Amino acid sequence: MQTICTKIPLSAEQPIIRDLFTEDAVFFDIETTGFSPRSTSLYLIGYAERNGDNALITQLLGDDPSEESALLSAFSALLQSKRKMISFNGSGFDLPYLREKLLSYALPDPFSSLAELDIFREIRSFKKLLSLSDCKQKTVEAFLRIPREDTYSGGDLIPVYRHYAATRDELPRTLLLRHNYE
Repeated sequence: MQTICTKIPLSAEQPIIRDLFTEDAVFFDIETTGFSPRSTSLYLIGYAERNGDNALITQLLGDDPSEESALLSAFSALLQSKRKMISFNGSGFDLPYLREKLLSYALPDPFSSLAELDIFREIRSFKKLLSLSDCKQKTVEAFLRIPREDTYSGGDLIPVYRHYAATRDELPRTLLLRHNYE
């Protein structure tokens, strides 16, 4: 398992950062080889946490499917110091997927004691008001004028991950990490 860390300075003057992205919160997203935790693999967990005036972005990348348990354990350890999880569709996909995987490895569920904010669920009620065609993450990012270099969907990256796991080539690794980072 690889751990990739990036530090980004924050502007604490912005209310959303000051009020939402506190030091006891963690933003997270996962990457998998499909929807069913019983027949697919978890290969990447990315999370951002606040440290003073910086965001620390950490990506846990499994070099192959055998590292799932290590990914889950490392992320669970981080959550011990947090009180709030923030995600995009975490309630609908990420958390159920992670819970099923934790159960399959007989690992404890670290999520039950944490408050949860799912941005997807929050934005859904504003879809018509904002004239959004849908509430997909890339649609919301485009509306907010958040630029992306990544042009792939999670589904597009499944064969990219399989190629990476078989070869350890740098280009697939870069594509996987960029997608999750953005």
